[in-house]
Order: sequence, then C-alpha cells, then structure tokens
Amino acid sequence: MISKRYESKESIGALADSLQRSKSAIKMILLRTRRALLECIEEKPKARPNRDETR
Repeated sequence: MISKRYESKESIGALADSLQRSKSAIKMILLRTRRALLECIEEKPKARPNRDETR
C-alpha cells in the first residue's frame, strides 16, 4: 500500500476501490503505517505483549 500510494502516486480513492475499503480506512492504515515506520527509524518501537501473555 505504501509503494502504491507514494511511488506510484495512486490516489486514496483508487486504493480504497482496489482494496474494497473506505477512504477513511485507507487513510488510517497509511497513518498507522507511517507512524510504525517512524518508530522503526527512531528505534523506539512500542512494546507489544506476546501472544502467550494475552491468553
């Protein structure tokens, strides 16, 4: 999705149509993905519980 949006310059509407999602959902996915990438770059990933800990 990131490469389609930024390298291919596909519009939010086109992404939403091709993935059968709303424009709002696509915007949120892109926002969360950008935030996660920034965390990786800054080497400050958020702690996530292991699957075993959540059961």
